[in-house]
Amino acid sequence: ICLSVSRQKRRLTAGLYVSNNIQFYNHLIEYKTNIEQDLGRELELSEEGKKDRRLLITRAFDIDNSDKENWVTAFEWLYDQSIKLREIVNKYGK
Repeated sequence: ICLSVSRQKRRLTAGLYVSNNIQFYNHLIEYKTNIEQDLGRELELSEEGKKDRRLLITRAFDIDNSDKENWVTAFEWLYDQSIKLREIVNKYGK
């Protein structure tokens, strides 16, 4: 599971990083529609190099360093998505 915050792109990203296992990645892609329904969001697919793949969900989010409540909201979203992604792997990763 990979999580990131981008101030430059003004977004939060949560995803599954699959390294050196194209077969597993392709297996998950077979369930893309189901996974999107389970997550309630569209997946963004990223193919980096020959062996690395990512399935990502993003949320537009303007990060403001002075607003600590804003950060709490961001971390809560990232936490919630990481739990959902773990459930996705358990459900479709077999």
